[in-house]
Amino acid sequence: MSLSAVLGLGLRCCKEFEELTGRLYEGLSLRVEDPFTSLVLKWLSLESYNHAKLMESLYSVLNLDVLPERSCRDLIGRAWVTVEELLNNLNSGVDLMKYLESLGFIEGFVGEETYSKFLYSLIKDSIGRLSTTLITEILSEVIEEEKYHEKLVKSLINYLSSK
Repeated sequence: MSLSAVLGLGLRCCKEFEELTGRLYEGLSLRVEDPFTSLVLKWLSLESYNHAKLMESLYSVLNLDVLPERSCRDLIGRAWVTVEELLNNLNSGVDLMKYLESLGFIEGFVGEETYSKFLYSLIKDSIGRLSTTLITEILSEVIEEEKYHEKLVKSLINYLSSK
């Protein structure tokens, strides 16, 4: 597979995974009673949607007009499946903390953030070889944001555990 195809696949899968994760954060934000928890989850959903839009724009700017035919769900694997399962079970009416613990919510989100950092790093390295310094600067910031998201999710878990 050419560098362009690998990069295209990475950007497309990043975009789709950020959208999926954004929907989960948003869905959770609408279902929690605590306004601070809801605010954090809503903010994380907006950040995920922002990252998805960036990936879409990068795809366009880099003229990657051929979408590689490969399933992002298959490529990303367990992290994708976990987020899908969590999304599908949002309306189950289970107590939030019990839901989070029983479905491995913590590992799912931390896994998503870690996976995104890993994938963004690969994309950043590939783009770097194409000498697009401005884009690598933007992606470096996205990686830092992902690290902050992971820290924020851990803080949210601690906050919810202490209530």
